[in-house]
Amino acid sequence: MIVLFSGKRKSGKDFVAEKLQALNPFSRPMRIIRLSAPLKKAYASEHPGVDYQQLLTSGEYKEKYRADMVRWGEAKRNSDPNYFVKLSFADLDVHLKSSLVVVSDCRRKTDIESIKKLFDDPGYHNQLAIVTVRIEATREARESRGFTFTAGIDDCETECGLDDYTHDFIFKNDSGGDILPLIDFLDARLEAP
Repeated sequence: MIVLFSGKRKSGKDFVAEKLQALNPFSRPMRIIRLSAPLKKAYASEHPGVDYQQLLTSGEYKEKYRADMVRWGEAKRNSDPNYFVKLSFADLDVHLKSSLVVVSDCRRKTDIESIKKLFDDPGYHNQLAIVTVRIEATREARESRGFTFTAGIDDCETECGLDDYTHDFIFKNDSGGDILPLIDFLDARLEAP
């Protein structure tokens, strides 16, 4: 099964994914994939002096480059909407149907559509169930984690592209929340035929 997380900046998408992986109550291999990691790696490789490892952090270094990365990433997506999805899934062994893969950072409808196109095609011999989970947190909770509204970032598609998407499950993550409802939801989906 592939679980697609989305949510606003500082909603805790990575935190929830890592907590889920640490607990892993599903008795199956679990892997986290970040769509932004290959984007940041490709961006750093095309921009001398930019430190890829620092771009992976949640601190000020990444924020310094965020607007330019967004513009650069949009240009890449305009030439190939599936570019970053293909990079992210390039080394995934899709033959392990018994595994659980969490994509911790879907940001736009094209991310979801590209992943579904790769794995949810009924004619594809390794068809995998795909579910979407929205990670939500109040603005106050997000601000306590370092969120500050930035025009040109927080009002653009990278932060708002999935606001009106109908997700399979919504997980409230205001205070690090009880992860059991999410585990129960995923467990039920894993058990479904």
